[in-house]
Amino acid sequence: MDENLHRTKRALGVAPGVYKSGVSPTSIAIDTMDFDKVTVDLLIGAVTDSQTLTFQESDVVGSGYADVPDANVIGNQATFKAAVQSGNANTVQSIGYIGRKQFLKVGATGAGTTGGAFAVVAELGGARKQPATATLA
Repeated sequence: MDENLHRTKRALGVAPGVYKSGVSPTSIAIDTMDFDKVTVDLLIGAVTDSQTLTFQESDVVGSGYADVPDANVIGNQATFKAAVQSGNANTVQSIGYIGRKQFLKVGATGAGTTGGAFAVVAELGGARKQPATATLA
């Protein structure tokens, strides 16, 4: 069996849905404890109205979230946050996280009358304990 399967896990950050004015996604905390690497994938579907994302980190699951500094990402954070737009429909956009906070969240405030479809999934790699298991925060 592929050893990499035991060193990675995936976590849902935003459930798939169509988000628009009055319908904002519920951000699910992504627990990075015991992992060295995080890649956050934004899966974009049909988009009529652009959505602006937030990318935040915290040491506590329920509070203290602040914007992730640019120094803690691999990739262009501004491009990632603005990726839910019609020109990126049916694509996957990714950003790497190299910060040291335990929890990450990707969020948005729904905008427009028809909105945009997207989901967020994180792949956590370099597990310090094996096998890696997914837990909900």
